[in-house]
Amino acid sequence: ERERLLGDRERGGNWKVRSAAGLLFRREWCPVLARAPAPEDLEAVVRGWDLAGTEKREDNNPAWTAGVLIGRYRKRAVIERTRWVVLHVSRGQISPAKVERRVKDLADADHVAWGARVRIPQDPGQAGKDQAQRYVAMLAGHDARARIESGDKETRFNPFSAQAEQGNVDVVRGSWNDDYLRSLEAFPDGRVKDDADATSAAFDELLQFAGQLDISGGAAVAGSAADRDERGSPWNMGR
Repeated sequence: ERERLLGDRERGGNWKVRSAAGLLFRREWCPVLARAPAPEDLEAVVRGWDLAGTEKREDNNPAWTAGVLIGRYRKRAVIERTRWVVLHVSRGQISPAKVERRVKDLADADHVAWGARVRIPQDPGQAGKDQAQRYVAMLAGHDARARIESGDKETRFNPFSAQAEQGNVDVVRGSWNDDYLRSLEAFPDGRVKDDADATSAAFDELLQFAGQLDISGGAAVAGSAADRDERGSPWNMGR
């Protein structure tokens, strides 16, 4: 496959060849953890969202709303190289009102458990700007950022794909694993691209946040264990 894309010294390659399913992600690249790492082992956590707004009915098969929570390990926790962990994925074919409620509920839970920030996509145009502003206002009190996604979907996914291929991405075991991993393995040829888009958003925000940490030496502060125990499992509101 690599030779097909890049060719050899004499013939060159075809740089316009589209990536096929299974080339950008394979589940065997990612170690599966029996439990999530301790919050103090993570220097930053972000939930990235890809938003839809049509509820599933018998006569339709709409796009999914996906929220992917990714953390970056502290360097003292994993000494050899920077590593990442997919902590949780929420996905659903739900109405706009339910989407807003889920984004808010998970932002509250993620903040208590991890001190996480939130990445909201902003579509081009005034309507996209209005929606992003509404979400950020709804998330007042959280570190919520709305950003216009640039580049095509594959280009945005490539940085996460590269880290996963090198074995630098862990996945916490959960009921959402199979649906999420199957979606990434099918990307970009699969019909469902929402999980990949949300993953790209979270990972990009972490890369930007990592630059701030390198400069300031600061880190996100997660809630205490007592806070997490009081709230119970923070992710019971949907897969």
